[in-house]
Amino acid sequence: VFNLQRATLLVAALATGDSTAFPTAFEDQIHQPYRAGLVPGLEEILKLRAPGLLGCALSGAGPSVVVLYRRGSEEVCDLVRDVFRRHGQTAEIIWSNVAPSGYELLREECVYERRDRQDDESGGLT
Repeated sequence: VFNLQRATLLVAALATGDSTAFPTAFEDQIHQPYRAGLVPGLEEILKLRAPGLLGCALSGAGPSVVVLYRRGSEEVCDLVRDVFRRHGQTAEIIWSNVAPSGYELLREECVYERRDRQDDESGGLT
């Protein structure tokens, strides 16, 4: 329930532009606490607060971290890199833009293969 609440809060924050909700919306109890020991500095990164920083989260299984920030506040990414450095880690910042039009279907491809259930030679079903 905790993560579901945070996911819906994130959607609401994105829809309304309420940046004050982002730090809470990025909280997690499913995967980040269990992987924190595998990513030196992660706990500190998740607690970062700075002007222009909307929030940080472990990206997938890690060790990548996603950083959301207000346009013009790119320097907050250096805070994350500094935390990694203090923990003896190197970090590379990969800049990614948000598509202004949202979701865009680039190619539609649908392949269906139907296999009827038949007995194979061993007597089982395939």
